[in-house]
Amino acid sequence: MIEGAYPRLAAVSTFGVAAVFIEGGGQQRWVAIAFPGDNSWARMHRPVEKSRRAHPTHRGIDECRTFADRFIREGIQFEIEHILVNGGPWHSRVALRGNDFIPGPDGDEYSNRFVALLELRWGKLVLWEDYEDTERVSALDRAREGRDVSRR
Repeated sequence: MIEGAYPRLAAVSTFGVAAVFIEGGGQQRWVAIAFPGDNSWARMHRPVEKSRRAHPTHRGIDECRTFADRFIREGIQFEIEHILVNGGPWHSRVALRGNDFIPGPDGDEYSNRFVALLELRWGKLVLWEDYEDTERVSALDRAREGRDVSRR
């Protein structure tokens, strides 16, 4: 476990995902993000499906890029508390626990706790699965109602 090594990361440095995908034999392979809940983030590209399995809400590099770009536009930052890494470079698994927030002039405009599970193959992201308080995400949506944050 790497603890306290990454005290504060802005979305742009955490994500770098705008260009993360797997190349194999000259073709792009599958990459996805599974974002929880019924909110504008989870519905960016398709309706929410509720089941026992993780539902990929963003599929392929272009959809994952829209997710990352929105984090950057919204000004969401991360405070990573714990990082756990398991597996070899051919199939690495990473667990992150921390806080995501939007700083405001009088305190945080938005704050949430998260656990993110990532799967990587040879250092390239294959799956990003988030777990966080979806009511807080929905409250952010309601607070920003009236402006289209998902397609700016």
